[in-house]
Amino acid sequence: MSTGIIRSSKTAGLNVDGEDTKPWYRQFWPWFIIALPATAVVASLYTVWLAASGQDSLVVDDYRRIGKATHVRQERDRAAAALNARANVIIASDDEISVALTLNAPAPESLWLELIHPTLKDRDRTLPLTWTGSAWRGRLAVDPASRWYIQIGPENGDWRLAGSLNAGQTQLQLSPGAGP
Repeated sequence: MSTGIIRSSKTAGLNVDGEDTKPWYRQFWPWFIIALPATAVVASLYTVWLAASGQDSLVVDDYRRIGKATHVRQERDRAAAALNARANVIIASDDEISVALTLNAPAPESLWLELIHPTLKDRDRTLPLTWTGSAWRGRLAVDPASRWYIQIGPENGDWRLAGSLNAGQTQLQLSPGAGP
């Protein structure tokens, strides 16, 4: 019989002092430690790809145009305030929209209602309202589960009333400067 260390399956890869003799790449812990930052790198690359693959329709780079539009909105709100304009908008379950308008001036010849979705421009709608003798009326399907911005004004755009219609809401009071 030869002298030496007899290895059992439980002590394979260990020397006499109990130290591990397997190379580092056959160990569990180095790979575990490498896997943590590698996972973060893969996740960050995926995030960069995700951010770059789609265009955000809400980001606008023409700030001068936005400033002009804001100024025009403020002028239209001031004009509505000078007329003491108020409106009550009712959205019926049969998609009929009724607007009771009060002004300190003669009623406009035509009235327009705009439904503006907060995030999806393709869902925006414009509706001409017709005078029925007691209120302005029109028909337009409104998704009750969505939030909407509503604007009402004459066709020439001299003034506007604006407000926000929350999900599930069927009636809205509009006053000058109350909207977006």
